[in-house]
Amino acid sequence: MTVGEMKEMLNPMDDDWEVRLAHQPSWPLAHFVKGVVERPQDTDELSEAEQEEIENGAVKQTGVVWIVAEEGNCSDHPYAPKDLWDEC
Repeated sequence: MTVGEMKEMLNPMDDDWEVRLAHQPSWPLAHFVKGVVERPQDTDELSEAEQEEIENGAVKQTGVVWIVAEEGNCSDHPYAPKDLWDEC
């Protein structure tokens, strides 16, 4: 999923609703979201020519956006609904 795809999915949703993270479908756990962190692609792994293209703006730098979960589960209920994966 890209940031653009996520924005499109979130656009019609109410701004005041809480965001939680559900993972592990076979034993679904729920977490509060602590934050979001972006990390650019590690350019050390690229050739000099590829690094130059990024620096010159000829090629767009890629990266990853991480959604970081709070430590521990949601305080009110540690489990996520099992059917969430059916709705994606």
